[in-house]
Amino acid sequence: MPNKTRPNNLTKEDQDQAQFLGRKLGFLIAASNLSSDIKNAWFTILPELSLEQLARFIDILESKYLDEETQDINQELEQDLKEIQEKHEKQRQELNADVLEKIKKLEKQVDAASKSQTIN
Repeated sequence: MPNKTRPNNLTKEDQDQAQFLGRKLGFLIAASNLSSDIKNAWFTILPELSLEQLARFIDILESKYLDEETQDINQELEQDLKEIQEKHEKQRQELNADVLEKIKKLEKQVDAASKSQTIN
């Protein structure tokens, strides 16, 4: 008696993989920012797509999903990097000013020392 729950030409592993991809595709379409009409159109077209087309479509949706999900993280990282750069620049400027002040003091001391030696 043939098994009606799965086609004869698919192994259990293939069937499990197909179910996983189906759930993944359903999630990605549902999570996308596409309009309901476009989502419904994709669900209508899906049975007509080849396995290669489905795999490519899943890759595209997954890439767009990850881009959307990481956009805020990227913006936060960019802001953090900008703040670090600004802090570093401020510290560099303060250090340069401090070094310049010390050099000027040293020049005055050298000038004073050389004047006192020329008097003697």
